[in-house]
Amino acid sequence: MRMGAALSSSLSRGLERLVDFLTRRPGISLAILLGLAALSAFYAASSIEIQGGRDQLISPDEEYFRHYVSFKERFGHEEFLIAILEVEDRARAAAAAEELARTLEAQVGTDLQAVYARAPGSFFRDRGLLYAPEDRFDAAARFCERLGEIVPEVGLAAILEAVLSEMGRVQKGEFGETDLEFLVRLFRWLERSLEGRPGDPSVDDPFLDVSEPDPLEDYFTSADGRLVLLFAVPARRSGRLQEARGAIETVRGAIEKTRQRFPEQRIGLTGRPAVDSDEMATATADMTRSTVLSFFGVAILFAFAFRSPLRTAAALVTLAVGIAWTFGIATLWPGRLNLLSCVFVVMLVGLGIDFSVYLLARFERERAAGLSMRDATLATLRAAGKASLVGAVTTSLAFYTALLIDFRGLAELGFIAGTGILLCLASAATVLPALLAWLEARRPEGSPRAPSGPWKRDPFRGRTASGAILVVSAAALALSLPAWTRLDFDFNPTNLQARGLESVEYERKLVLGSNRATWFGVSIVDRGGLEALAARRDAFDALPEIGRVESILDALPPDQDGRLAKLRELAAKLPPTNPSRLLPAIDPTACLRLLEEIRKDVRQKMDDALGTTDAAAAIPALERLEAAVVSSIEAHRAAGVDLVGRYESFQEKLDREIQRRVEILRKDLEVERVKVRDLPPFYREVFVGRDGSYCLHVHPQHDPTDPEVLERFVSDATQVDPAFTGAPVQFFHTSRLIRDGFVRASFYALGAIVLVVLVSLRRPLDALFSLLPLALGLSWLVALMELLDLRFNLANFFAVPILIGIGVDAGVHFVARFREDGNAGGAWRLMARSILVAAATTILGFGTLILAHHRGVASLGLVMVLGCACQLAASLATLPALLRLMERRRTP
Repeated sequence: MRMGAALSSSLSRGLERLVDFLTRRPGISLAILLGLAALSAFYAASSIEIQGGRDQLISPDEEYFRHYVSFKERFGHEEFLIAILEVEDRARAAAAAEELARTLEAQVGTDLQAVYARAPGSFFRDRGLLYAPEDRFDAAARFCERLGEIVPEVGLAAILEAVLSEMGRVQKGEFGETDLEFLVRLFRWLERSLEGRPGDPSVDDPFLDVSEPDPLEDYFTSADGRLVLLFAVPARRSGRLQEARGAIETVRGAIEKTRQRFPEQRIGLTGRPAVDSDEMATATADMTRSTVLSFFGVAILFAFAFRSPLRTAAALVTLAVGIAWTFGIATLWPGRLNLLSCVFVVMLVGLGIDFSVYLLARFERERAAGLSMRDATLATLRAAGKASLVGAVTTSLAFYTALLIDFRGLAELGFIAGTGILLCLASAATVLPALLAWLEARRPEGSPRAPSGPWKRDPFRGRTASGAILVVSAAALALSLPAWTRLDFDFNPTNLQARGLESVEYERKLVLGSNRATWFGVSIVDRGGLEALAARRDAFDALPEIGRVESILDALPPDQDGRLAKLRELAAKLPPTNPSRLLPAIDPTACLRLLEEIRKDVRQKMDDALGTTDAAAAIPALERLEAAVVSSIEAHRAAGVDLVGRYESFQEKLDREIQRRVEILRKDLEVERVKVRDLPPFYREVFVGRDGSYCLHVHPQHDPTDPEVLERFVSDATQVDPAFTGAPVQFFHTSRLIRDGFVRASFYALGAIVLVVLVSLRRPLDALFSLLPLALGLSWLVALMELLDLRFNLANFFAVPILIGIGVDAGVHFVARFREDGNAGGAWRLMARSILVAAATTILGFGTLILAHHRGVASLGLVMVLGCACQLAASLATLPALLRLMERRRTP
């Protein structure tokens, strides 16, 4: 007891000396305090780092994050900027893509390291048979074999004989629609030659593809063909990929230039660097706007409540000093602001001003009672200061519990905001008294009468009013309790992202509809080469929740060894060509007879196909073939005297074309083995690591923004690869980490705050009364959120520990005043204005966040507004009513 009394006496003397210095030397005090604020602001402006990436929010000690960092260090394509053109007119989209590609490629070597604007189509076309799908490869093999049979045949009649014999394949189902279409075009070419019309190779030549070429054939496109994708790699500096803002501006400048030439073309930019940069820019703009709005809103509210411009200015300067000091501490540690911690200024505007509200209200009452400047300040700090200290400690503890969450972004926010609360209290206890003393020293007429006296009306004078309030409060509590059993958590990441951001909208289009989506998992194969990679791919393909699996294997020919052997075998069967060989004389009668036989055979095949399901699919092509043969027969009969010459001309053209095609085919068959190092740079950049490792892109089978789908996807994938990583894995683990951490932090905060309140008030019943607004406010909030269909998410759940921290503030002040007067009505008249103003400033400060573009931040603001309103109702209605009834029970 003696030690406690000695400590209390020492603290009291220290407080008196501080008050003496502040009130008697306010100029020197302000110079010191404001000088520290100026130094803190300058230090922060010159040294604090602004980090915009989502990766900076995660603790580097987390195993899943280490896997992700390892992936990023080996593979750089997570940093791709992706320019996207939406396709309506394919020709115009191709022209716009060409313009954009040229503009971007001109910037390589400045802000861009590389640009991958066009798909390497020529690489695959030059090796077409190696990369052809299985059915097309088999069809090409059959064509080569038949061509080997036809080429040695010299002359048109021999070729028609070969065609007639080939028709036998139709009945066996070996002659497909493509083969029949080849014959259709052959006979149409013959018809034009017999009619003496000049041939149009794009229509007549049976060896040419008559289909219209796709203007976007040589560009990267989405699976549905509705998006054209151009990839740009930001320049690397100092051996690492730095913030890509310069590259982002370069690409956006190229996009704008393209839009000017193609105003109808919709073009956007996305990719991780663009999304991170845009989200940080949006968050900064949101926080700046919210800070300005809340600061001016608080100023207006404060001026209305205290009716004194000088008092209002003093409170705002006090708040600004506390915020400046907080910036200085944040620059010392952690030394940076991230997407989350940049919110702290808005929080301090709403919460830090409360200390000035309570202290100034008490100070004015003490001055109105006739106390001197020094004595009024001392009495204020001893009475209201103690309750403010309890409120500051409980609120800062609520923030500090975020340090227990293994999520760096929230931990840093918790430290900065918690420290800021204590610094705002320190500023209110030092700067505000010094300012008040300095202002009053310049008023020759002395201190003015307090402009904001107590409210005269006591709403709790009657027992009926108090009882009715308690009944309504109890009923509201009973109705709200079932809502706790239906609490749900929204893990959908798309419900958090900023509204209207181009990069976010185009990222969503990629995630939901593109084969180039950024929302995929990654599995890295370090050892075993391509064989191990293929085995890993097959293991993923066997899982039910796994969709498409991409790897460098997709850029290599399928069954390359088998195909190369087959191609060499086909090449050996091709006969040598002889451009100078002599062609036989034409017998028009024999040619007509063969044409008639072919027509009859085609008709017979059509009749036979009607009874068989397999052959019936060839009927449309057979009908076109019959019409072409009939046209050739009619052209033969109408050719006139020059019939032989026209046959000979056609025979020569056909022979030359066949031999030319044989030589082309021979080159196609003599291709070399494709190795990884031969592949175009884009594929090596994406799928081959800098250390020679390989990676697989593993896409979910269903919508990965569905939390249940995501959980099954990650669970399945980690069965194959425990080190499975990538964006969906990052989000899955981080979201669970945040939720579980928030739950723990809320319980820790509640336990710590209950302990602080018990120690400070020293009476369990008073502590219980002080905690009543917190308990009722949280319960009513949960019910109100259910009524409004508002769910907790990864952003707004942080409101829970904050509300726990500030929820006892009003209760502690009210109970402390009730202790002094022993009268609930008197305490209400004296404290209601302060409690209302303090709550209103908090609601106003957090309420400006509702205007934020980032939906997670906006939902945080909304939950804080609802929670503060519920706690305010409990503080100004339920708690005073309960204390009035308790007061009457003690009254004899």
